[in-house]
Amino acid sequence: MENFLRKYGWTVALALIAIGAFLLALMTNNIVASQLAPLTVPKLPDMSAKQADEPAKRQPTRRRGQNWDRTIASLCLFGCPDTTPKDECEGGCPDGQECQAGQCVPAEDQPPVDSDVPVLSDLNMKLMGAMVADNPEYSMALIRDDNSSETLVLSPGDLVTNGAELVEIRRDRVILKRNGRLEYIRMDKTIGGDPSATTASTLDRTPRPTPIKQPPRTRRASTRGSAGDSIKSVGRDKFEVDRNAINKQIEDKQDLARQGRVVPNYKNGKRDGLKLVGISPNSVYSKLGIQSGDVIHSVNGKEINTSQEAMELFERMRDSGDVTVEIERRGQKRKLNYNIR
Repeated sequence: MENFLRKYGWTVALALIAIGAFLLALMTNNIVASQLAPLTVPKLPDMSAKQADEPAKRQPTRRRGQNWDRTIASLCLFGCPDTTPKDECEGGCPDGQECQAGQCVPAEDQPPVDSDVPVLSDLNMKLMGAMVADNPEYSMALIRDDNSSETLVLSPGDLVTNGAELVEIRRDRVILKRNGRLEYIRMDKTIGGDPSATTASTLDRTPRPTPIKQPPRTRRASTRGSAGDSIKSVGRDKFEVDRNAINKQIEDKQDLARQGRVVPNYKNGKRDGLKLVGISPNSVYSKLGIQSGDVIHSVNGKEINTSQEAMELFERMRDSGDVTVEIERRGQKRKLNYNIR
């Protein structure tokens, strides 16, 4: 080590002097810079004029960007089209008109399209409940009409409203046929499948009751026919009824129940008469002028609210000469008058 210092001592001393001089110069530079900094800050430029000029400069660029599609279309990269085809009308046609041979003419009324795919109905109604039976004829649906605040108890084949017929009842929805197309009303807060799965072919494949007991049906049909033939309409809501035929019909109460069902009618949460649903066209009810969906309020002025009281309608026909039944049909009150002879 001594030999190294003796031989290179002057080099080490020179290096230490250089490092010390560098540190001293750096320190001096920092001190001088801190003193001169306040005097050398440049004046900030006026940005307001520059910002005012920028929108004017950007506007052409933005306008060019907005019209790029028109610019490309004007180049006719794939060939420029000829004049407007003769079959098209420039500017389109107003509502109620259609374009034919280049001219706007009144549109013809198109018949309703018969669609096999049900769509969501726009009727102001809600499906409150549904009972699905093995025999579709005995299935029932509880539908609330928000327009009239009525709750309807309907079966397949019944009219829900004017022009809308109930054709199928499922556990979470009902299928309607309205103006030649299928619609559906789904129960709230349910998860169901695709409503388009119900088609006309599906409805056609719905199982029908098998006529196993043909002889009893024939016997009941003859009883029904004889009772219907003995009822004559002599005016608006006026009927003449043969007493013997009515007595025979009353004795066969099972067949009478099959011709139509009587269910309670509710209005504003309270019982309001009895509703008849599922009435077949050739039934005794139909011959008496009663339609499916009619609500019976009173018989000879006495209000009825139970099925037992409804059966008294026929019992009174057995003993009375004149019977007046007050009904409600599509929101209108009517009176049916029967002369028993």
